[in-house]
Amino acid sequence: MNYYLPLLLCLFTISKATSQSANLDRNYIHTEYVSLPQVYIKDDAQRTYTVRVENAMRSDIKASQLYDQTMIAGFTKLDTDATLNISMRINRVEYGEVTTEKIKNEKKDDDGKVISTSYSYTLHVPYTTSARLKVINNLNPNLGYVSNLGKRENYKRTSFKTSKAAIDYWNGEGPKFRAKTSNDFYAVATSTFIDGLARRYGYVIKRNDKTQLWFLGNKKHPEFIKHQETYEAIKRAFTAMKYDQTVTDIAAKIAPQLTYLEQIVQDYQGKGRKLSKVRYASYYNLAKIYYYLDQPEKAKQFARLLIDNKYDKADGKLLLKNAEALEKRLASHSTDTRHREVFTEEVHNAGDTQPVTIVQQTLVAQEVAPVPPTIELSQSEVVEKVVLLLRAIHAYRPEYVIHQPHIEIKSPSEDKVLGIAIPTTGYSNREIFAFVWKNGLIIKAGSKGRYEFIWNDNKITSVVYSESKKQPYYVDYDEFGKVVELQQNSLRPSGYLKTYKYTYDISGRVTRVIHIAIDKKKAYLINNHKISYTGANRRDWTITNYRGKGKNEDNNRKEISRKYSYVLGNSLDGYTLYNDILKNKVNYIYNTRGDVKTVTHINEDKSSKTLDYTYNDKGEKLRILTIFKDVSGEYNGMEVELKMDITNGGINYWEHTKGKYRFNAQDELIYEERSYEPNKYGYRNKVNGVWSDWGHFYP
Repeated sequence: MNYYLPLLLCLFTISKATSQSANLDRNYIHTEYVSLPQVYIKDDAQRTYTVRVENAMRSDIKASQLYDQTMIAGFTKLDTDATLNISMRINRVEYGEVTTEKIKNEKKDDDGKVISTSYSYTLHVPYTTSARLKVINNLNPNLGYVSNLGKRENYKRTSFKTSKAAIDYWNGEGPKFRAKTSNDFYAVATSTFIDGLARRYGYVIKRNDKTQLWFLGNKKHPEFIKHQETYEAIKRAFTAMKYDQTVTDIAAKIAPQLTYLEQIVQDYQGKGRKLSKVRYASYYNLAKIYYYLDQPEKAKQFARLLIDNKYDKADGKLLLKNAEALEKRLASHSTDTRHREVFTEEVHNAGDTQPVTIVQQTLVAQEVAPVPPTIELSQSEVVEKVVLLLRAIHAYRPEYVIHQPHIEIKSPSEDKVLGIAIPTTGYSNREIFAFVWKNGLIIKAGSKGRYEFIWNDNKITSVVYSESKKQPYYVDYDEFGKVVELQQNSLRPSGYLKTYKYTYDISGRVTRVIHIAIDKKKAYLINNHKISYTGANRRDWTITNYRGKGKNEDNNRKEISRKYSYVLGNSLDGYTLYNDILKNKVNYIYNTRGDVKTVTHINEDKSSKTLDYTYNDKGEKLRILTIFKDVSGEYNGMEVELKMDITNGGINYWEHTKGKYRFNAQDELIYEERSYEPNKYGYRNKVNGVWSDWGHFYP
């Protein structure tokens, strides 16, 4: 009887083990290693690279950020003469013509007969995203790298009652969509490029506190306590894992636990699901642990056993794939470990000076560099950006391009710019732009806020001009912050879609302004302004008009061509305009406040007309005196416009008279000879501030 007792106890134990649930719980350990790059550069001294940002949506701030964010772990960033030459370009999102599609909607009865018809409109806005990363490997051109991103897409919105409603919706919501689309694509492009460089060339540190293992979770299972003890020992050992330290000590510490996991499977052989789950835990954990101990051969061994176990074969296939990839990567790098030091730096080596290391850092995978907060612009920077755009909008007018800087109008009680004045050649002599400020930005400018600005990324991205009836111009900048294009994406009520394109020379001076107007019949009217700088103070300006059916000037009919030359004064107090067609010139002289002081028109025969302007202390114009001279330069008559104040109601008006006038040293009118009533022509003097009666001329 006693002979059979051990056998009965053994059978009882096996029966109990197979009858207990083998539920598995996820348990986690810390792992740390260096991900070896796809491209191996053997000599550490040759692990160098340069970065050139060709375009970051034409934003200087983005370009600087992208340059700083582009770091390859384990490499040295240089200014020049590197193994890898990296160039990146993230273009602005390009938008096509805004169109609407008329949709016919029919309502039918049960018999299929149309009982009513209605129409709706669908909005279509095509747009294209594009970006490119290129890496030239100077050691081996075949190991270079090119990544292209982008696609053509169509913004679509349905169910508008009218075509105008669809266009109005886009004009209101379009700037938000454009800003979001640009930001989203920029974020995708930058992360894709930086991650791609890291995978291909970088020695990226990988840290993970959630590396998963499987252990028994049923407390009634006979192996539960041993499983938990095994997990705690492995967890403690892996806590000490560092990416730059050998894992030999860790492997030695957990050797008993690895032996237990290998041996326990012998006690759980059979086809039952509960038995296979215990074997699954051992094989899975062993394959995973050996993988992080840089022992791919053993990891492959247990991954194959996991596949043969047939419980969740997919896990076994994935672990086998990873182990095989690790084995190949270690062999390609002629090493047996992924645990090594990583040294990353940035060195300025341009010029004749000795290289200076300015950055030394460790890059960690899956840690995204924080996006800097929006940079706050100073008041002067905001004003500068608004003035830049206002000058661009009026760049077809010479005075906005070639004349002296604008004049700021400040509040007497606080240091705040209330507006600016830009000297012009028009009747008003200067154009005043009053500002409306909000949250530190100028959102409107001009009389009655006729210019409305929408800001994004510290730049004005679109502007609405009141004369365009709320059809915004979208603003495109070059990498230097210069406006290169203003474009409307929908027809104005007048039936024109307008675009302005600007070209600059190396000094940042405007050399060309192309104004393209497209009507409803797709006919093009092109005004091409070309400016050349032929001397220190001379500007030659040619304006050519074209009209036709194509954007190319060669396909359009030339209508008129005009040529002008501008010569600035030595002190920049004025300039002279030459008209090569009319053979005349105009001299403009300005006062210290920027008001036009005199404008002299000189004809080809040397006869002339001079307009002399007088202002009060507030800059308000009080008088325009026009003096005529004949071909010999002799006086030939005079006209005057005086600003009069009628006391009843205080209404100001201009009185225009022609005759002869004299002024005293205080610029006060003291003699006039003119027509003062219909058919009456006379003269009078002012003595001690009192005018005499009119005297008359008789034949």
